[in-house]
Amino acid sequence: MLGALLAVVIGASGAVADDDRPNARGQPDLVKQANAPVSSVLQVRFQDAYVPQFWDSHGQGNTFSIAITMPLPEYRLLPFPQLSLLTLPVALTVPGDVTGFGDVRFADLAVFDAGHPISFAGDRNRADTNALFLQPFATYQLDRGWFVRSQPQMVFAWKTGNRQLPVDLGVGRAFKIGRQDVSRFVEPFWNVSHDGPRYGVTFGASILYPDFWR
Repeated sequence: MLGALLAVVIGASGAVADDDRPNARGQPDLVKQANAPVSSVLQVRFQDAYVPQFWDSHGQGNTFSIAITMPLPEYRLLPFPQLSLLTLPVALTVPGDVTGFGDVRFADLAVFDAGHPISFAGDRNRADTNALFLQPFATYQLDRGWFVRSQPQMVFAWKTGNRQLPVDLGVGRAFKIGRQDVSRFVEPFWNVSHDGPRYGVTFGASILYPDFWR
């Protein structure tokens, strides 16, 4: 699904990237919104991370996910622009060619009582986990919608002592297909720690709706 979408996006970029129709948001702002962890515009993100080799196991890995960022409209009753990010891992493949449904992640920036995390299915006697996830992000905007980005996903597992320290650098572009704002990127990474993936590459495409609430 993501491969087909990227093919359409990349194939159409040469014909529509120079569209100068007026927009409520400028192109630099759309580049910033497309690369922000939680943006202030409604958007749907498709992402696929492929890992051909691991440090500690044989086989390949792949994760395809869909994420939706949903800000509240301008005519909201609440006094804050609540921003939510829902990430759905549609297909998760681990070494051994086993594919399943991964963890659903929901980030909400304005929650009064989030309650406790819940779990369903799986082994009730599985070991406890305690991990810290860090994902700094940096984007440098170039001309004509091009940008360079880095968003390494670092993981520190306190129970096992394992860690993932990837170094990555990607490139992408924000442009239009007809009247639709889109963004796509490719970002290879190398894990400097000897736990988990050895190296891999992440592909992503976003459909942005900057004027959705207008």
